[in-house]
Amino acid sequence: MIPNTVEKEEEEEEEKDTELCKDAKVDAMVTTKDKTTYAFKGNKYWRLTDDGVAKGYPRTISRDWDGLPANLDAAFTWTNGRTYFFRGSKYWRFTNQQMDKGYPKPISKGFDGIPNFVDAAFVWSGNGKIYFFKVC
Repeated sequence: MIPNTVEKEEEEEEEKDTELCKDAKVDAMVTTKDKTTYAFKGNKYWRLTDDGVAKGYPRTISRDWDGLPANLDAAFTWTNGRTYFFRGSKYWRFTNQQMDKGYPKPISKGFDGIPNFVDAAFVWSGNGKIYFFKVC
């Protein structure tokens, strides 16, 4: 009997979808200016929809986010519409999925007083301020 290739493809797609759910820890989650939400974990990322994971994901970060490293520490999209990603002592600035010129930069050059290796960051919509978190 020849296996049903449609069923096999559906099973593989379902396995990809559940990969993100098997271990709830993600490196960073961000909603970009174009209102697309992404989850980053290791060297992969997922585009999220209102009811799950978009078809064709996960993908490798290097495939679609040229210059962005794997194993991110944190990310946020600021009120200027730019998305900032942090890893170690550096940060990258993107407009949607395109890295802006001149990046990466040292965190100390763009975010004075913010330590390296931040654990999380977000912009509170109530006041537009950026909040960084670091577990000591």
